[in-house]
Amino acid sequence: MGDLGQMVRLPKFDIRDDAAVAHAVHKSNVVINLIGADIDTWNWKLEEVHQDIPSRIANICAASGNVERFIHFSAAGASPDATSRRLRSKAVGEELVRSIIPTATILRPGPLVGDEDRFTRRLARMVRMHGPTMPLVEGGTQLVAPTFVGDVAEATLKALNHAGAKGETYDLVGPQVYEMRQILEVVCGILREPFEYVHRFRSDPRTKVMAAVQSRLSQVAPIPFYNAWYTEDLLNEVDTDLVASPTAGSYDDLRHVPRHIEDGLILDQIRHMRKGGYGEGSLKTPPPEEEAYSGPLGFAKTRYPGLNNGSTLDTW
Repeated sequence: MGDLGQMVRLPKFDIRDDAAVAHAVHKSNVVINLIGADIDTWNWKLEEVHQDIPSRIANICAASGNVERFIHFSAAGASPDATSRRLRSKAVGEELVRSIIPTATILRPGPLVGDEDRFTRRLARMVRMHGPTMPLVEGGTQLVAPTFVGDVAEATLKALNHAGAKGETYDLVGPQVYEMRQILEVVCGILREPFEYVHRFRSDPRTKVMAAVQSRLSQVAPIPFYNAWYTEDLLNEVDTDLVASPTAGSYDDLRHVPRHIEDGLILDQIRHMRKGGYGEGSLKTPPPEEEAYSGPLGFAKTRYPGLNNGSTLDTW
């Protein structure tokens, strides 16, 4: 919460408390709901996070009389018929929000890439943990269209400034569709690790046991030391491609050109996870797109494909 650069603290805020939510939005003319979850935890179930909370916020915003624009974040692939509870609960949340605030704008981003993201960084941790025994369920054939978090932020602002976005749904997915194994190959290249994995079938008893254990840990452990990509629900999700829906709007409709994730966007997010440090890795030779040189102050720098039309972007 903020105005003119000032952050407004919300003491003792409880999203389950209607009065606390009402106090949080009572002076707001724009409300954006970014609350979401990948898995059940010991405090929250997916249905509460994706259905109860959005409907509570929407009801309070509708009753306030002050909220002119309501933006609700869902996820690419959300559908009542999805194979995972996460995506089914997201779809139900969209319907609830739209029934309460018909003019709500719903944004459904693909897997996000950016600082501290839970997509490429999670893959990088798994590569470092498992090495050549990295398990890839169903051979990594699930299709995904990752998108840069900066593009989602810019598209959100454009949606707010576009009256035609009221009551619309937009799938904010990247311009390139990959199989999961292709994403793994990109991550391995950045980490300078061999591109190796073990094809793991969901029907394999070992996969089922591992998923059951991880699911149980996510519900009882107060800290996330479990592997969220191997819970039972997210294993079910590999049947759903996280790409654009033909019935939803897109970046184009918001007059925004999204960037490719390989255009230098994920190098800095996970390069520090190389074995031995930034300049190391199991495969010592840097890929050709990385050109090391010395910066103006003598610091080691790396030049790699930039964000605009193949230009270069420098980073320390």
